Amino acid sequence: MKRVGLFICSHDGISCRYAGVGTAASGYMKGVEKFILDNPQINLTCHAITGKYKSDSYTYNQELLNKNTEICKKTGGSVEFVLNYSDGSYQYGDINSWYVASSAAAQIISNNIIQNKYDQVVILALDTPFAWTPQIVKKQNFDFDGRIIGAWVPHSTSLIHERGDYNLDRLKWEMNVVDSVNTTTDLYVTFLNEYMKDHLRLNYGVLEGKLLPLLNGIVHSEVPRYSNNEIENTLLKYSIPTDKPLVISFGRGAKYKGFDIFLNTIKYLSDMPIHFVLQCSFFDENDPLLKNLAENAKEIPNLTFLPMFSFEFPRKLLQWKKTELCAVLSENEPGAFIPAEIRVYGQAIALVSDRDGLPCQIIHGTDGYVTSLSDPQQISEKIRMIVMMKESEKKRIRKTGQELITNEYDIVNNFCYFLDSVIT
Repeated sequence: MKRVGLFICSHDGISCRYAGVGTAASGYMKGVEKFILDNPQINLTCHAITGKYKSDSYTYNQELLNKNTEICKKTGGSVEFVLNYSDGSYQYGDINSWYVASSAAAQIISNNIIQNKYDQVVILALDTPFAWTPQIVKKQNFDFDGRIIGAWVPHSTSLIHERGDYNLDRLKWEMNVVDSVNTTTDLYVTFLNEYMKDHLRLNYGVLEGKLLPLLNGIVHSEVPRYSNNEIENTLLKYSIPTDKPLVISFGRGAKYKGFDIFLNTIKYLSDMPIHFVLQCSFFDENDPLLKNLAENAKEIPNLTFLPMFSFEFPRKLLQWKKTELCAVLSENEPGAFIPAEIRVYGQAIALVSDRDGLPCQIIHGTDGYVTSLSDPQQISEKIRMIVMMKESEKKRIRKTGQELITNEYDIVNNFCYFLDSVIT
């Protein structure tokens, strides 16, 4: 029986949940469960590695940590916490945190390799903080008889999310990672969609043979379902009308998410008998973006603006029988999970921006719609057109979108395909 050590290093999704990386990490952990059931000929031991996190932080998630701990235990592995030069309230940190996190994770992995006689080791470094971990392990375990395969798994890059206001430390860090990957045997970079594949190849110089698919998706078995009464009670709690069609937008409170564009757009729809909801989460209650959005929101009477952290609230709205549309108007987006989360319920119609990785997730007019961000009034006309469409046309788009997500956006299956490709 082949003995494989799998190490999943992530700043989010192990003991906390606040961003897309956390959604991916949680999905990969569920993929581990499926992989060990489908491959009894492989003795896979899984360890999840993350930064030490404060249990009173609003993103800390004990239920998620318990789930991941149980998955690791089933395989004979564990969840490990590393120092990352932070105060434990926000794991991502800055470049100082990344150096410490990458090195500390590499030390844990190296110690584990020494203690266990693996035939093969697979190291996944999710996003920036752990991007150097595979390289360090490769250098330090030159006397290991088995094979060590490592991959940087970027769900974003500096050249996408920081476009126009680059973090040069991060950019240099990422470029150096790519240089190391290109010149080291068995090191790779994964891509979550075709846009990211082209971006990593053309803008970062990742060699074609160093790119591996690890495609996006959601965990279908964990899609939350709510009764009409539960949803209606939530709407009433936040004074959201239950007798009007809803147009919504939600996500993490970041400039590139385009929430200011959403607010400027819906000002042109004041004549329509619909209600708008914007829910977004901020780490800092004094964030200037939050203050600007709050001021802008005051000018829109048929809007409910909720700057709060919640994974349940938007999913209730996505399932609500009167939700017509969910807008994802990001200015820079490698490949969000939200378009899949919208369509899995078969209720809201997705409207996404034509930027970066979003349009490759939508077939315009077939399972959703794509819009330019150049003019808020033009976006408003797209929203008006979708809301006013015949019900039969809405039903067709909802059904097509739901089928697409069910058949192609399964992160558990996609992760298992990835493990099949690298465990040799």
